[in-house]
Amino acid sequence: LITNSASVREFYARHGVPAEKFQIIANGVSTAPEAPTGVDQATHADVVRELQLPPETKLLAAVGRLWPQKNYKHLLWAMCLLKEIRQDFHLLIFGEGPHRWRLERYGRQVQILNEHVTFLGERDDVERFLPAVRCFLNASDYEGQSNGIMEAMAAGRPVIATDIPGNRDLIVHEETGYLVPLGDRAELARQVNVLLDDTETALSYGHAGWLRMRQHFGVEEMVQQHADMYRAMCTQQ
Repeated sequence: LITNSASVREFYARHGVPAEKFQIIANGVSTAPEAPTGVDQATHADVVRELQLPPETKLLAAVGRLWPQKNYKHLLWAMCLLKEIRQDFHLLIFGEGPHRWRLERYGRQVQILNEHVTFLGERDDVERFLPAVRCFLNASDYEGQSNGIMEAMAAGRPVIATDIPGNRDLIVHEETGYLVPLGDRAELARQVNVLLDDTETALSYGHAGWLRMRQHFGVEEMVQQHADMYRAMCTQQ
């Protein structure tokens, strides 16, 4: 059985599938040939104009299905805390799911929907927005291996995410972003605030994330590991 992370193997081992049956091969993502250098100002200008946001708005992004595992309510709660100390940010949420209406209702109740958060639904052009984003967010309760995080890192975006097994495989704390305790909305808001203010750190983390994806999570590496596994199986037979 091939899986993309140790957390998936451990999940099935707890449910009776022998751990030794699993081969871990991480997902692979494509990276740009050169490291992105922070927020692309031309793309940022296009995005804020398209979404009718103030030109100085600092953009955040989250991608995933709108359902309980992804814990988007914690992201919204963190944005509520953040708006108490600043007004120059906007979270773009990409994805669809059965909890969208609940999340939008909550956003209206706490007065951040449209003002600081926009639900963009299912899109096939998320990569167009990533160069305009200051940092990428993930508040999931559990993950196997998040393609959203990997693609954000491949685009040179620093990531702030929950400290759970799947995310730990990807993010190096205080090197490519921040890992925050599960459910700690205040810490999530605090770390977002840090990266919104500290352009140099955001750039450093983004470059380190791009390099990590390029060196350890490339498509070529993923394909090679599959090929090596099949060759080993054929040799054994």
